[in-house]
Amino acid sequence: MKSKLKILNYHIFFPVRYSSMIFLTIVFLQIQCTSAKLENVCDGNSEAFAKTIAIKALIGDSSNQCLNAGGVNAVRGNAGGIEDSLGYTIGGKIIGLTGEGLKLEINSSDEFSVPLGSSEYRSNKKYQAGFLYDVSITTQPQGNICFLENESGELNSNSVTNVNINCIPECTTCLIYVTQNVYPGNFGKASSYDPFCNSDPNYPGSGYFKAMLVDNQSRRASISPNLGDGQIDWVMKPNKAYNRDLTTVIGTTDANGFLQVMTETPSLSATDHWTGFDPNYVNWMTSQTHNCNNWTSNSAGNFAITGNGYTLSTISFLAFSASRNCSTSAKIVCVGQ
Repeated sequence: MKSKLKILNYHIFFPVRYSSMIFLTIVFLQIQCTSAKLENVCDGNSEAFAKTIAIKALIGDSSNQCLNAGGVNAVRGNAGGIEDSLGYTIGGKIIGLTGEGLKLEINSSDEFSVPLGSSEYRSNKKYQAGFLYDVSITTQPQGNICFLENESGELNSNSVTNVNINCIPECTTCLIYVTQNVYPGNFGKASSYDPFCNSDPNYPGSGYFKAMLVDNQSRRASISPNLGDGQIDWVMKPNKAYNRDLTTVIGTTDANGFLQVMTETPSLSATDHWTGFDPNYVNWMTSQTHNCNNWTSNSAGNFAITGNGYTLSTISFLAFSASRNCSTSAKIVCVGQ
């Protein structure tokens, strides 16, 4: 004599002497799986995953429930948890963020915001292994100046979790100085010159400084003439006074963060410093041809714009020379943050 039991649309026949034991086991699994429909059966840490494997083994089903239509496994484990077939995220920890408005972008295209109070973040978009990433800060938060660690790299088979953000309070008396040392034109991008501003012999001794160089990748003042649109990590705050020293005010920026009028010279002597601004229309726009190929070239065949720090003219300060050869070196203007 045989008994008949219907489970999950399968009809399974067992000998009488085994039927009660198997009935109890299957009923237990069936009851426990009722609430697991909302769980991810492809998540190796979930109860639904274990129960599904048990049932499939019991009924002799050896197929992989986690294969998508294209035959690619939709479950990938790493130190950060389970990832799906869309790929992996890029992120890290945040220290010192006290203001609103922080925005990041990846490879000059994928922009996203970081909420106030965040201690960590990750990108909204996911990327495949082998993706070359470069993270930039496009908008600084109110009252803070933030900078990145480990911002560039290649994504492997794990989510990136070490592109960290460190934030400090912005300066109260903000200084501008010109470096003593000269630097070549091929350090990779405009923001790559920031470390020199914090280690040069003319460094004032405290505060964090950024280089007043522009490109269209990591630092930009304006896309349109004098509008301040499309700014990327611009070094001057709007409506802010900037000093040559603790008591000498150079000028106050307008609503776009531009020193349109200077009452004192940024330097006490003539300088020749890299800028990368448009030499033909001095309106805070980036030159498309004179920035050492976005600060990646020291070739004699490339050129960059330089400015003079011993001047009251914004034109001279931004674009005194239109033909500085990239095989040479020049100073840098450093702006307190």
